[in-house]
Amino acid sequence: MQFADRTPHVNQMLAALPPSELALLRPHLIRTRGVNGQTLHEPDERMDQVFFFESGFASMVAVADDSGRVVEVGLIGPESMVGLGLATNPAGVAYNRTMVQMPGLMHRMPAAALTGCLDQAPVLRALMLQRQEVLFAQVSQTAACNSRHTLAQRCARWLLLAHDRVEDDELLLTQEFLSMMLAVRRAGVTVAMQTLQAAGLIQSRRGRVLVCDRPGLERAACGCYARVCGFAAGMQAATPSTRFENVRERVLDRA
Repeated sequence: MQFADRTPHVNQMLAALPPSELALLRPHLIRTRGVNGQTLHEPDERMDQVFFFESGFASMVAVADDSGRVVEVGLIGPESMVGLGLATNPAGVAYNRTMVQMPGLMHRMPAAALTGCLDQAPVLRALMLQRQEVLFAQVSQTAACNSRHTLAQRCARWLLLAHDRVEDDELLLTQEFLSMMLAVRRAGVTVAMQTLQAAGLIQSRRGRVLVCDRPGLERAACGCYARVCGFAAGMQAATPSTRFENVRERVLDRA
């Protein structure tokens, strides 16, 4: 089971659009590469740009208190877009911080251009609402997971979500970063990763994690991962099928 299709260099939302709607967006799409740690949206600020990832992913983090400490509440990659709230809130004020966590290729687009297209793009609007539901499910399940499951299970779930959104089996990831995303002490993450490595599921090196046994990692994770995957699959089945043929040429002609 996987949360997202791992077809390389494809944004699934753009790939699912009919040619007429894609033609509305194409003049406004700018292909760029995200930078690790790059802030895309800040809390209580207008979302001036939206982002469609082709590879890599962003973390949506909630600011926990006045100290500025954060905890990750969701991942967004090629299966979706950053800026889904514009489908229901044209004012476009962000609640959480969203930042690039795994650098990759993406298209950025002015938020005003996107909202200006929505009345003529019913499939895009439907896809945004669908992905918004799936993101809400992910956020809700993350809250439940953080309060109920062991750290090893939570680490396995996070690694699966990240693995879904990259093109190979190696993740650029430090234990310090993972401890921040899971809002736990680094020492706890070290023990959890050692447990997964001892089981032959991963190999953890300095700044890198190699997924060695994907099915085993799924078994090691709690049921939260499979629950969200099942919900996402059900939602996608109710919307237009994603099409990948010649998608890179259809989405944007290379400059």
